[in-house]
Amino acid sequence: MLTKTRSVDTFTKNIDELISCQYVLSAKKITNLLKGISVSRLFYELFCFCTADFNYKEAKRKYFTFSGSYGKRFILPPDGKTMIALGFSLLYAIDSKEEDLASLLNEYFYESGINAAYKRFAKEFLTPFRQEVLFAANAMINSDAAKPLSEGSVRRNGNLLSDENIAIVKNLLEQSKGVILQYRIEPNLKSELIALYDNFAAELYDFEPQRIKVAYLGYKYGILFHKKHDTSLEKIEEILKKGGIL
Repeated sequence: MLTKTRSVDTFTKNIDELISCQYVLSAKKITNLLKGISVSRLFYELFCFCTADFNYKEAKRKYFTFSGSYGKRFILPPDGKTMIALGFSLLYAIDSKEEDLASLLNEYFYESGINAAYKRFAKEFLTPFRQEVLFAANAMINSDAAKPLSEGSVRRNGNLLSDENIAIVKNLLEQSKGVILQYRIEPNLKSELIALYDNFAAELYDFEPQRIKVAYLGYKYGILFHKKHDTSLEKIEEILKKGGIL
């Protein structure tokens, strides 16, 4: 069995390689990641806790879904424990050939090429999974009883944004995205606004407050340039201020 510190280092190395690799190497990188997890008592306990009573098929139907005009897409779970369980279960299913990664990419992370789709998958799915796992693992190392897990929610960003506030921001962003899609502007400009939206939504799960702030400001001023008023922005900004981001 690996020591706790070495377990974290190994997981970080393997998940970073999985996130940064090309699609053609992803199968091997997933296998390496799962092998590293299998020899770590720390991660064994973490994933056992998070996957206890977890229904993968039900969660997949819930978070990999059809979202009206947005088409099929992945929606981030509102809490860290679910993200950890879903991430581990999906990667295990891909490694055991129960899920086909190429089909998943084409259906929920579609881009013009397979590597672009994989890059989107890495940003929208693997990166939040990485952040949740590392936060929980470090909390377990630094706590005698792993209290953050027993509370039923793995806190993101330390004492900044709670799971509840992130869920609220995500819902507000969904409303804003509907407004963006109705803008009467050139398609390329609309695409750029959606890119700013996607970037901010992803950065909500980052550990660095400055990254969240920069992503929000880019999104905010991009929106305001095309639309003079959006009540969702006001509510989001209020939450970010209370969380110490702004």
